[in-house]
Parts: sequence; structure tokens; C-alpha cells
Amino acid sequence: GNVLLNYCGIRTDFLDYVQKDYELRVIPTVVVTGMRKEEVDVAADAIFYKPCDLNDVLEAVRRLAPAGMTG
Repeated sequence: GNVLLNYCGIRTDFLDYVQKDYELRVIPTVVVTGMRKEEVDVAADAIFYKPCDLNDVLEAVRRLAPAGMTG
């Protein structure tokens, strides 16, 4: 199954888990959602609301995790 989806679209417990884990929290997170801004309450480095421009999402990924980045 899809581990990131639940009734509201964003599996916030997964994002909470990532933020609480010492090794995972350094990994940048990008969220793309169809929810309205006022419905979203997550910790992420970038959040995009559908419809969004794929180029903007890709730019955020490039900015947050540049090529050759290692942990």
C-alpha cells in the first residue's frame, strides 16, 4: 500500500517520525498536496499546493538536495 496517504492526504505521522529520528531528520522533505493551505499542518522544507508547476517542485528538490550531497 501507499504509506504516505490516509484520509486527509498527508500521513503526518510519517513526517513526524522523520523529524524525530536523529538520522532521518537531516533529509530534506518536500510535500506536494491537493489540500488547501489552511488544512495543512506539517513540518517540511517545502510545501507545494496542487495544481503546482513541476519545475518549481524540481527546483526545490535541487536546492534542498544538490547533486553529490552526502549525509
